[in-house]
Amino acid sequence: MKKYILITLAASVLGYAAIAQAEDAAAIMEKAHLANYYAADDGSAKVRMEIINPDGAKRVREFTILRKDVEDGGDQWFFVHFKKPNDVRDMTFLVNKHPSAPDDRWLFIPAIKMVKRIAASDARAAFVGSDYTYEDISGRHPSEDAQEMLGEEELNGRKAWMIKNTPKDEVRDYAWRKTWVDQATHLVMKESYFDEDGAEVRRFTTDEIKQVDDFWVGIAGTMENLELEHKTTVRFSDVKLNVGIPDKVFTERSLKSAPKKWIR
Repeated sequence: MKKYILITLAASVLGYAAIAQAEDAAAIMEKAHLANYYAADDGSAKVRMEIINPDGAKRVREFTILRKDVEDGGDQWFFVHFKKPNDVRDMTFLVNKHPSAPDDRWLFIPAIKMVKRIAASDARAAFVGSDYTYEDISGRHPSEDAQEMLGEEELNGRKAWMIKNTPKDEVRDYAWRKTWVDQATHLVMKESYFDEDGAEVRRFTTDEIKQVDDFWVGIAGTMENLELEHKTTVRFSDVKLNVGIPDKVFTERSLKSAPKKWIR
């Protein structure tokens, strides 16, 4: 009888420990989501994107990205205006992000003067031919995944938590991902995407971080498609936070007539 009680007690303790770990992992991913996508109330930056094929040939994209939080951790707006090369010049991308519902996304294609609504099912599609997806740009909410703590590891001299994130709904291009979250800043320093067989298919790394005002932000990163041996690098410059971007910038009207004050 005593043995049975001890076994039951041990099982209960282990069960509670697993629940606590899951809750801790979920809380860390919530903080990481805020640190990576909600620094300050709004922000702007210039971005240089290099799309690199297996032979080393590069295609360059340059654009301005604007962001505004409707609510910290809640709804959020993104506006992207492309400057280079000429075939995407003046193309604009607008996101109304909703943590509890599918995001609303629109793309304005100036060559045909058409605004295209991007379906929620296209969230994992490539963003302007890069190795980033539309969802990578606006962020995936932690509530869409189940979290599991995998442990801790030192990454480039910084202590990081390792967390397994498994989508609650089926995602077509990966089965789960492993995320390294910096313990000091809660920035995502690395993320590996795995298929159902456990093979790594994509990998993101934060290549450089910088303190802007009171916030730490990632200013350089790389996304690799390991199956295609293809990668995309991004570098942010002229990063500004809490600049007071008006709501009217994040509307369909701005897609066709980008606000010059904010996209210089």
